[in-house]
Amino acid sequence: MNDLVIWLLGKQPSSFTSQLTMDALHVLTGALLAWFHGWHKLKDGLAWKSGQKSNWPFHDEVAEAGFPFPLVNAWIATAAQLGGGLCLIFGFLTGPAALVLTGTLLGAVYTTLVLKKDSQMALVYLLLVLAVLGLGPGPCSFDAVFFR
Repeated sequence: MNDLVIWLLGKQPSSFTSQLTMDALHVLTGALLAWFHGWHKLKDGLAWKSGQKSNWPFHDEVAEAGFPFPLVNAWIATAAQLGGGLCLIFGFLTGPAALVLTGTLLGAVYTTLVLKKDSQMALVYLLLVLAVLGLGPGPCSFDAVFFR
């Protein structure tokens, strides 16, 4: 019992545990953003552009939220979520990718508030990306290999 209390209240994780946790944070956050947000927006946007769909719901949301140049902003946000997510997965240009994703996710939070939708998911993603931004690239990243 004493070991559990020490572990819960202040035991410092081993270097291996810290590295594994940091890498998992980068990979999982990037994968969630790229797959569940970037990829499906890209598929829907391309289907709309090719005439297979009558509208692109994400473009409609961006326009309804009042962003200028909604079509341009929808494509930029899509590219940021897909490309930024992939950068986080591989730990490539982690800082710039996390910074761009922070801006994109602030836009997502704003959109959910303006459209009176639940902003919980956008806020959680924002917190995850801010953690990645604060922690920097993980030890098993392209950034660690090429830029250190």
